[in-house]
Order: sequence, then C-alpha cells, then structure tokens
Amino acid sequence: MINITFLTSHNLEMFRPFIPTDLSEWLFLGPPIMLGAVSDEAACGFLLMVCIGDQAEIRTLTVAEGYDRDDVMEALVSFSGDHLEAFGIRSLSAVYEGDEDQVVSMDRAYLAHGFSLRLERCYRFRIRIRDVLASDMARRLANNRVGLSSEGLKPLKDVPGRYLNVIPNPMQVIAFEWCDPNLSYAYIEDRQVTGLLLVRKVHEHLYSLEDLYTVRINPMAVVSLVGAVMHAAATAVKERRIDASSELIFQMTEERGVELPEKLLHILPESSPRYHIAELVPQPYEV
Repeated sequence: MINITFLTSHNLEMFRPFIPTDLSEWLFLGPPIMLGAVSDEAACGFLLMVCIGDQAEIRTLTVAEGYDRDDVMEALVSFSGDHLEAFGIRSLSAVYEGDEDQVVSMDRAYLAHGFSLRLERCYRFRIRIRDVLASDMARRLANNRVGLSSEGLKPLKDVPGRYLNVIPNPMQVIAFEWCDPNLSYAYIEDRQVTGLLLVRKVHEHLYSLEDLYTVRINPMAVVSLVGAVMHAAATAVKERRIDASSELIFQMTEERGVELPEKLLHILPESSPRYHIAELVPQPYEV
C-alpha cells in the first residue's frame, strides 16, 4: 500500500535524495509544496509543486527504483488533484519531458485523474551577451531605439505599480519582484501595459529571458522591447555591470518557433524538445 505524506522537518532526510539540486531556482515563487510517497516505511516517490496565486504547477514527479512507477505516480497525482481546495488552489498543471517509459507513466497518471493532455514543441536558445550585441540586427535595434520606441516604453523600475498590478497573469506579476529592473522593459499604451520583456539574473554569468509578452499581435511593440533591452545590455556592459561573456538563455514555444530569434539575433535553437502539458481544468465558481 502506498501512503502520501507532506515533507516536514521530521521526515526530510528520508526524502532528501528526491529533492532537486536546483530547488533554489524556484524559491522566488515562494515555499514549494512537497509530497512524499511511502511504502512499507520506505520512501518510494516524490512530488513537488509551486503555487502562484490560485494556480499550481507540478515541477517534479519521481519514483524510486524497484517500485511500480505507475502505481506511485498515480498515488501522488491523485492526492494532489483531490486536495486542490486544501492547498488553496483552483488549477493544477505540469510540463514535462524525459525518457519515453517515464513520460508514458506520467501521461497515464495525469489522464487517469481528469487532466487534459497536449503536446507542444519548445525551442531552447543559449547565446553569449557579447554575441547578441554583435549581431547586425541587435546593433540596429540598439542604435535606433529612440525611433522605434514610444514614450510609453519604460524600464521596469520606472513603471508605476498601478499599471503592473492589473495584469491578469499571476506568473508575470510575481516576476516583477525578481527580474532585473534595469534590463526588463514594459510597453505602455493608454495607461495599460500592453507588452513586457522580462530578464532575470540567474547567477553572475547567466541571464534568463523569462517572458516576451504582448496583449495583442504588435510587431512594433516587440521590436521596441527587444531594442530597449539591447540598448540597456550594451550600456550595462560598457559600465561593467554585466560581463560581456555572460550568457543569455531563453525558450520559445512552437507558436513563435525559431522565426523571431533567427530574424533578430541570427541564432538557431540548441535543442527542441516536445513538452507534454497536463492540465487539470478549474471548475467555474458557483454563483
């Protein structure tokens, strides 16, 4: 029989081998919820989810060797899906890839408990900031920043909080607190944020482009945002606040594919995994 328990200071050591080494990368989102699976007093599985507002995402779902993968995963997923209200969340999702056998088990676990499932191609990019700034398009964007931008194009540090607080995406609202306020930019029209380009410093020599977002398809907003970030990065390099050998990482979904990075930065993806996306659709509130 498989029992599910919350990780606490009393059983942490028992599950420590399951805890991801990169856990600190997610702590900006707040304390994660960690669940453990136990069989015959031995740890046999682990699930970690992060919560953003009333939405949660499962970031880790693993099973110890020697145990039935399907049984353990289904027990963890079932417990999570059945206790949304106790967790204070309305929706639950997971994005994953990996070995075929493991992914098939995860698919079965999510589908067995009411999740919808879809596949999405994701393109991952990695490039040195020096190479970004040296690209022809990047130089033109930076040099022509004034002509491309409007008065509403502002670094995140200069955007009034009342504009940011009305954005409906909770992930983006959280992002404002941990993205670089000098490198990240917002595009404002009619006193509303209609575009964002958010950049986060992961560590001393690595920056992550977290989100490129526009309310509607607006090529001028995209070009203006990219140009502003290029100019800000060039300034930071000149002032030695950023090392030009640092790297920028980002990913694009299949809706945008490789077109934008290839046109603007002349780079191709270093990998292109196909993600499995499981979603437990929230039930509408009763009136």
